[in-house]
Amino acid sequence: MVDKTLQVQNGFACQDKIEVDGGQRYRIRFEAKGTGGYVQLSYRGGGIKGGWYGPASATLEWGQEKALAVCDEAADWKAHSVVVQAPAKADQMLLYLRRLPGKKEGMAQYRNVRLEPTEEAVTRPAGFAFAQIRNPDFSKGKAPWWGEGQWDVENGELKITGGFACQDGIAVEPGKRYKLSMRIKSAGAPAGSVFVQASYRGEGVSQGWVGAETVKQSWGGERALFVTGGTQDWETVSCVIAPPADAETLLVYLRKKAKTEGTVCYVTTATKKVEALYVDRFIFVRVK
Repeated sequence: MVDKTLQVQNGFACQDKIEVDGGQRYRIRFEAKGTGGYVQLSYRGGGIKGGWYGPASATLEWGQEKALAVCDEAADWKAHSVVVQAPAKADQMLLYLRRLPGKKEGMAQYRNVRLEPTEEAVTRPAGFAFAQIRNPDFSKGKAPWWGEGQWDVENGELKITGGFACQDGIAVEPGKRYKLSMRIKSAGAPAGSVFVQASYRGEGVSQGWVGAETVKQSWGGERALFVTGGTQDWETVSCVIAPPADAETLLVYLRKKAKTEGTVCYVTTATKKVEALYVDRFIFVRVK
């Protein structure tokens, strides 16, 4: 694809219309050196969203964008190798060799860019197997949890009187199983008004709710991980989930039905460290 040295001082160089088979895994190899280099990948095909794909994250002036690799500050040539899986309906790949905006001195250089089919495992984000849930014990207040309605953090406890608190972007790996655990306390909450929901994100993945339980809503039933209520002291709950094929991230919603009486508190618990996603208190771990 690129045999000679490509130099990028500003902007990018792109090769499009690279034929791929939907669902096939590909290994992308290249060498890079210089400053400010990063490589991005996109797909085209029926129903394919034109976003970026890859296990890395490039920090830009306007925020974070997915990337195949970020190769900044390399004085000598460094080899990079990334395995990706084309979405089911993809028929073309676009590869962008870039330099970070705002870099004035120097340049990013690339050479020996190669693409080949493979059966090897897809490359996952660095640090994938460790604490992906941020601020799991609410010791830092609300952030990066976000939500709607009446919710707050008091003394290391998440308290909800109506609405939800959510954390998204929790990395998961298809084909693995994960254990999600937490402690819940409710006071004067109607039965069934306290519940936890989860959803996945990824190319072609259903964004519906998942779980073995059902919460009753005014418009019908919805899947949930846990459903409870009433008045009860701290109770530890846990479940095991299995992300579907092509799932990349998990969203967890801690909820209490709006316009219902009572309160619910979510707090943390502790467990031994295992090989998996692990956090001290709000626990999300991979299990065998």
